[in-house]
Amino acid sequence: MDWGQSYAFCAWAGGRLCSEAEWEYAARNGSAGDNYPWGDAEPSSSLTTFCTDSAPACSIPAGNNTWGVCDLAGNATEWVRDCEHVSYSGADRPDDGKAWTYGCSFFAGVFRGGGGGTCEARFFRGSYRLWVRIPTRSDHGFQSEPITNSDASRSLIPR
Repeated sequence: MDWGQSYAFCAWAGGRLCSEAEWEYAARNGSAGDNYPWGDAEPSSSLTTFCTDSAPACSIPAGNNTWGVCDLAGNATEWVRDCEHVSYSGADRPDDGKAWTYGCSFFAGVFRGGGGGTCEARFFRGSYRLWVRIPTRSDHGFQSEPITNSDASRSLIPR
């Protein structure tokens, strides 16, 4: 699924792609700053699709984050709304969790979450990020953030 398809599906479903900041906040368990969604333990097949290609969605609950969000590490990398920036250092980026969609290096999308099929722990870290020029179609998925009034109180980003 490419970035445009992910973006369109989220809009069709009444939501949006998560910003990179929202995604990382969830993947690192908020202010806890864990290395992985499940905490700081190194990845294993009991926590994620470590060294395996994939698994049915949400089928490894031990790898869920504090709030029960599944598949933030492994299974498929996930598109976020932000465009690619080389670094966050000294950046004039939004500080409220919004997507950073201006001043991009070039039109490239960012995906997070480390896909299955790898045995390298760094790809599963909540801080790991990768970009690709758009359009690119591959085994990337997405986490959608509902944007209805009833969900506003459950936002992961502090207001």
